[in-house]
Amino acid sequence: MEACEKYKEVATNNSLPICEGYVGVQKVKVVRDTGCSSAAVRTSLVSDDQMTGKPIQCRAAVAWEAGKPLSIETIEVAPPKRREVRIKLVATGVCHSDLHMKNGIKSGITCADANFPCILGHEGAGVVESVGEEVTNVKPGDHVFPLFLPTCGECTTCLRHDNNICTGIEDTQARGLMPDGTSRFTCKGKVIHHFSGTSTFSEYTVLPDIAVVK
Repeated sequence: MEACEKYKEVATNNSLPICEGYVGVQKVKVVRDTGCSSAAVRTSLVSDDQMTGKPIQCRAAVAWEAGKPLSIETIEVAPPKRREVRIKLVATGVCHSDLHMKNGIKSGITCADANFPCILGHEGAGVVESVGEEVTNVKPGDHVFPLFLPTCGECTTCLRHDNNICTGIEDTQARGLMPDGTSRFTCKGKVIHHFSGTSTFSEYTVLPDIAVVK
């Protein structure tokens, strides 16, 4: 079965597209669950045997520019650095916010806006594939959720305990980068930005350790 390079939009329901396509050789269909506001996506996953500490090649839906369809590409996901976690995604959701970002509509929340090219997606679940140095809250094999609103426990807003808008990594997250100011994604020799610190439209993603929860 040949892998197609783009999702094919086949229907629209309440402005949320319903799509189908392939990730590797596994057919992926995005369907609206009438009981919730997001659509579940399940994909096949590449083997992670002996991949700890090494780059992983996998499939991701890349948004090359605003207003253009997402393109299924083979990307490279770098290993996690200090206090980072690499996750193998087993499911993701499609939120209307992702559609807004794809279409170039600003959210009004700086840390949630897209920097193109990027990998969208901020709702998902997965399994920890590997961790960087000094990570103590999760370990390989843990089932986790990625958080687009992390909690560092050290910034002014976290210490006040009266809101959940952590500012610990707000600056780099707003620029589509990891806390050290770089990206873990590349494709065709180009740097691909993270989105909302999560980028769940990929088979693998890397997050700060403060942005994952068991």
